[in-house]
Amino acid sequence: MQVALLTIGDELLIGQVLDTNSQWISSFLYENGIELATTLTVSDNKAAIGEALVHAARTNRVVLITGGLGPTMDDLTLEAIADHLEVPIVFNEETYARIEHIFKELIKRPLSPLHKRQAYQPEGAQTLENKQGTAPGVWIEKDEVIYIAMPGVPREMKYLMTYEVLPRLLPLASTKTRKEVTIHTAGWGETQIATAIQSVEESLPEHMTLAYLPSLGTVRLRLNAAGDDVSSLEKELVKWKGEIVELLPKEIVYGFGDTSLTEVVQQLLIEKKMTLVTAESCTGGMIAHSVTNQPGASRVFYGSIIAYDNSVKKKLLGVPEHVFEQYGAVSEQAVTAMVEGVLPLLGADVAIATSGIAGPSGGSPEKPVGTIWVAIGTRDQIITRKLSFRHDRQTNIARTSITAIDMLRRFLLMA
Repeated sequence: MQVALLTIGDELLIGQVLDTNSQWISSFLYENGIELATTLTVSDNKAAIGEALVHAARTNRVVLITGGLGPTMDDLTLEAIADHLEVPIVFNEETYARIEHIFKELIKRPLSPLHKRQAYQPEGAQTLENKQGTAPGVWIEKDEVIYIAMPGVPREMKYLMTYEVLPRLLPLASTKTRKEVTIHTAGWGETQIATAIQSVEESLPEHMTLAYLPSLGTVRLRLNAAGDDVSSLEKELVKWKGEIVELLPKEIVYGFGDTSLTEVVQQLLIEKKMTLVTAESCTGGMIAHSVTNQPGASRVFYGSIIAYDNSVKKKLLGVPEHVFEQYGAVSEQAVTAMVEGVLPLLGADVAIATSGIAGPSGGSPEKPVGTIWVAIGTRDQIITRKLSFRHDRQTNIARTSITAIDMLRRFLLMA
């Protein structure tokens, strides 16, 4: 079953709002055995929406639409659908009564005349009840194509997709089952991984696919299989996953499924009964933020010192003056001293320290922008690593944080 997705809104096209709906819908459908064939973002213009509907309907059985169902004059999706299908827009009394009830009993403020616009829909459409907002969804079929319009507000769209749309789509979808496994890696790029596992990838059966999903410092490998027998698919996936992992260095594979790098690190700290602190300069607390984003962080994380200025490195962390004079703040000696200072200060077992030049200015021929030092250590052992990045400031900081967390993971594995 071919499915297209149209997201409507000028705010999406000019970058004022991030299009998270497309990502969520594609993932949600995929998990339920339905794949999107195409996605398209369209402006709040009736003619543009109409052209997009014509294009999507040529090759797709289902056209999903989000956005443009609000009460204001720029919400034109339903009018565009009606024009495309050559049907009139009609007033739905039940929908309007529901909107009146919401404003009177729940919101408890006067109903604007503009909200009456949300009670109009193309003639022949089925109403999809939206229990998260005032704008209902719409399901309408013509010439063997199904058009499904939903609000662009994420929580409202997700409710409709989950409780109204998916239950109606599943009986129309393929009966084949889809299963997948995800292998998480850190430290190697996708080209290195692809070279290492080339023999396995070339041997995969036709009903299986392997996708590389790179991010900053990490790569996810998604192995997918489609067929009729769930048990057979699961056994096959276990077999091929094992063959892939066997060809990769053990230290780069950090988990499977829905795990995250910080989750793996947290579990290692719990297993080893160790606590963590950070002393961050160029990363400005991003490492601590990543760690505390993980539920249960209080079991292993004590705190952080954001030692951005050298005076803080000296006063709080005890970095000697001669380190700055002889080696500079961006040096192996500086981050080593930061680890040595923060451990007794905050009373933890292991620490991460960072210091570098994130950019865009501040570099020199000896230490160009993107030069960053990271130290990981305990009172008995400290390891360091010099990073050389060529990204923008935000990316340099983010990649340093991920690299530091992965360095900690490897350090804990050896502890």
